[in-house]
Amino acid sequence: MADWVILVDSPKDFPNADTPHKVITTRDYLARSSLFQGTRPKIVNLARSFAYQSRGYYCSLLAEARGHRIIPSTETMIDLGARQLYAQALPELDDSLAKSLAAAADKTVPTRILAYFGVVTDHRFDRFGRLLFDWFRCPVLEVTIDNGDRPQIRRLASVPVTRLSAAELRLFHEALHDHTRREWRSKKDRAPPRYSFAVLYDPKEALPPSSRATIKHWSR
Repeated sequence: MADWVILVDSPKDFPNADTPHKVITTRDYLARSSLFQGTRPKIVNLARSFAYQSRGYYCSLLAEARGHRIIPSTETMIDLGARQLYAQALPELDDSLAKSLAAAADKTVPTRILAYFGVVTDHRFDRFGRLLFDWFRCPVLEVTIDNGDRPQIRRLASVPVTRLSAAELRLFHEALHDHTRREWRSKKDRAPPRYSFAVLYDPKEALPPSSRATIKHWSR
């Protein structure tokens, strides 16, 4: 476990005493090019912001340039920055969410799911959590769910550890411990879809060839 490194904006965000891994600040990682020279550390970026051109973003960008292994990657940060960028993942994730509920005795739909390295506290959604982490390798992800005719994901967002409650932080520590005991596995490459499907729709048409329900079905 000695080759894991935690990046934080401030030492108080995730004290070194709380983890067996080396904790360094994002400022030091950016400024000290000699750090970890000749090695390939595995890095968990816990910066407070992953926004484009933030310090957290530049740490992941620099890690990739140095050949270090880091989560989240800049690609994941950018994808999570806007719904239209992570929209390609939603059909598969929505389907997994629906299947998890269909297979469970309890059909209650949560409005929010927190995933820590893909681990969720509601075991009905264990498979969903693993799929989510396979799409977006992020330490903490918040999933906001709309409960309509068919539950659908309204929003995906990374959550800084500084915003976690005491109970959530304990769960994060457990998930971090388990994650860093495993071998590093790169994100699976996903083939882009071979085809795109478009439907022209005029809400004012008197006799539309397709109903609103049909178009909603195709939009999945």
